[in-house]
Amino acid sequence: MQRFNPDGSTSRDVEVEVGDDVRVSSSEPGVAYLVRTDKVPADLAGIEMLDDEFWNSVALNAGHQSTDMFTEGLVLGEYELYTRDDSGLWSAASAHQVVIEPLILVPPNPDPQLVMA
Repeated sequence: MQRFNPDGSTSRDVEVEVGDDVRVSSSEPGVAYLVRTDKVPADLAGIEMLDDEFWNSVALNAGHQSTDMFTEGLVLGEYELYTRDDSGLWSAASAHQVVIEPLILVPPNPDPQLVMA
C-alpha cells in the first residue's frame, strides 16, 4: 500500500496489482478520487458520469488519517489521485500516478520428488 502526502502527492509513482488497496490521506476531511488519467473530467459530476471501471472514491473522515482505497473493479492503467475537502475545494492531481497492473500468479514450486525422467 502507498501513503499519499497531505496534498495528494507521492514521492514516486505507485504500482499495484488489480485488487490491491492504495492508502490515501489528506490534510482535511473530504473525499479522495482515483481517476484514470485518460478519463479526467472537469468536475465531480463528470467523474460520477464515468463508468465505474475508470474511477473510485473513498471518504476521508478526518484530516491526516490514512484510509484504504480499493482498486477492485478498476481497469488496468494509470490513475491520478484528487481530493475534495468538505467545503468543496479540489486539490490538483497528485504529482505521481498510481499504475494498476495485472495480477501475476506465480505457480507453486513443484515437489522435487515428483520430477519425471
